[in-house]
Amino acid sequence: MLDSIFNDWLLNKFRANLHRMAQENTTAAIIGDLEALARRQPRERHMRHSATGGPAA
Repeated sequence: MLDSIFNDWLLNKFRANLHRMAQENTTAAIIGDLEALARRQPRERHMRHSATGGPAA
């Protein structure tokens, strides 16, 4: 727990995620994420991107 309190990168990631969740329909986003996990297909926003901005191969 102390590691997360003093980890600025992690705290900023939490803040960004909370802000993002406040801006969208969280129930639909969670359901979509769970359905994608059940299909073993991550949503586009969770995929790693290449230097060109598209999904990595």
